[in-house]
Amino acid sequence: MLEFITIKEAAALLHYSPNYIRKLVFLRQIPFIKLRGRILFDRDRLIAWAKAGAVEPLSERADALVAEIGG
Repeated sequence: MLEFITIKEAAALLHYSPNYIRKLVFLRQIPFIKLRGRILFDRDRLIAWAKAGAVEPLSERADALVAEIGG
């Protein structure tokens, strides 16, 4: 089920300021929906967007690189 959240709720969810969320919207770097002039976010899509930008911890990356080069 779709759950739409506001800029303020998105900011709290992502631990960003509302102004930074607005900047990401302006730059079209975050998935959003504009409905009747209001900026809204699909909560699940926003979480997926945040996870897509995740970086592996260094130890896991180092282990993978060592395994890849045969060490």
